[in-house]
Amino acid sequence: MTAHHAMLGWDIGGAHLKAALVDSDGHALQVIQVACPLWLGLHELNIAVGKIQDKLSHVPEHHAVTMTGELADIFPDRESGVRQISEVMNDVLHCTPRYFAGKYGLIEAKAVHQHLKDVASANWLASASFVADQVEQGLFIDVGSTTADFSLVAGGEALNRGFSDAERMQYEELIYTGVVRTPLMALAKRIPFAGDWQAVAAEHFATTADVYRLTAELNPAEDMADTADGAAKTSHDSARRIARMIGRDLSDAPHV
Repeated sequence: MTAHHAMLGWDIGGAHLKAALVDSDGHALQVIQVACPLWLGLHELNIAVGKIQDKLSHVPEHHAVTMTGELADIFPDRESGVRQISEVMNDVLHCTPRYFAGKYGLIEAKAVHQHLKDVASANWLASASFVADQVEQGLFIDVGSTTADFSLVAGGEALNRGFSDAERMQYEELIYTGVVRTPLMALAKRIPFAGDWQAVAAEHFATTADVYRLTAELNPAEDMADTADGAAKTSHDSARRIARMIGRDLSDAPHV
């Protein structure tokens, strides 16, 4: 079934592919996320797009694309990533998509090569600009699996200081802390344990997903990344991995 003037928005990350189907009034009809470990190769993007297309309840008439996946280390630089990702999307979609290019808005696919730096990692600005149209002023925060974006919004626009990833990291508007993939060693060097301060190992033993599994704040449907040790995603295994971060075993403290 075809939705009248329906549009499918794509957000191509380095670990996940997200898609939101909206009708002509801007109402969300369907939101889908699938794993897309882009660092393994561009074929992962082809697979992920196919999975989303198989789940769609309507066939969209238009497509719009934004991305951060160009940062994946399979690409020699970000511009190459934008170019190659856009080529894949142009090939696999049923109609030629448009791409979000920051201050230039949605551009035609044929213009991407002229706006590679504008298309690169601009998904946060698409979201912040949308929010800026909805509220008089506020702080926009987007927390994902890997990073968190921050931007003041007022007067109908995003008042960020930086635009590129490098600039936003410089101004601390882009923080590499997420709810799934962040290694716990990146969050703190010491934590309180058993009435004393304990150093944290500089090892990739556990991730933030382990913490949020224990607090029951991570929806299993959104828990798509591999664990640090490749073992299960149970609360028992999550606690075991966290204990290892401070040189402990699971038996060293009660598991609540």
